[in-house]
Amino acid sequence: MVEIAFRQPGIDIFSTWISWGINPTSIGMIDAQVFVAHTRNDGNLIAYTSPISSYRTSLKEGALSFLVYDVSAMYENNSITIFATFQLPRETIMVDHVWQKGPMYRNNVPKIHSLLRHELRSYGTLNFLSGNVKQGRGGKLIVLKSFHGIMCSISWGIMLPVGVLIARYLKVFKTTDPIWFKLHVACQSSGYIIGLVGWATGLNLGAQLSGLRDSNFGARTEVESNLYWHTCIIGLCYCAPGNS
Repeated sequence: MVEIAFRQPGIDIFSTWISWGINPTSIGMIDAQVFVAHTRNDGNLIAYTSPISSYRTSLKEGALSFLVYDVSAMYENNSITIFATFQLPRETIMVDHVWQKGPMYRNNVPKIHSLLRHELRSYGTLNFLSGNVKQGRGGKLIVLKSFHGIMCSISWGIMLPVGVLIARYLKVFKTTDPIWFKLHVACQSSGYIIGLVGWATGLNLGAQLSGLRDSNFGARTEVESNLYWHTCIIGLCYCAPGNS
């Protein structure tokens, strides 16, 4: 049997939810078994359990995969503390644990938490025997967001602009013909291919975050899609040395 107390300072009790839990089968948010605390519209602070099965969760109350004896919460000095007593899964010493906070809707439903990097890293490893705690370095979403950003930066920020500069400033010199055109095509083609990889990664992220009402990733993906196909059409129409 385990007794825990999780404290989150700097909380506006009327507009913030907090949670802490363990993930007995995986790493990160999916399949986590969490304890949640927040204030209802009537001003009462409540604490309950909630199993998480997808990124689209609204932290509805539900039974966890292990036995829970008691869960409660207390608000003091701008901090919410969750108290819980539960039975660890059999022969479990080290588990992955998660923690998070976020805003509330007025109908007592928790909103999605921030998707900033430090928020997505709110998990780690907890050893109940030694008490050692180790924070996670990053989950699948962080890896995808980073890869998406790198690919788009290389494509839109480096390869495509360099290709345009080559076509603009080198073709005026007769001695660079046809080298300038080959360099131009190489940069533009590489930019399109790398951009395609970044665009596909963005679609994957958009699909995973599609149920999150506060996420603006879908809108950004639509803009990127329009820009990508627009530049591809321009490239096909003007991909010849004599066009300008």
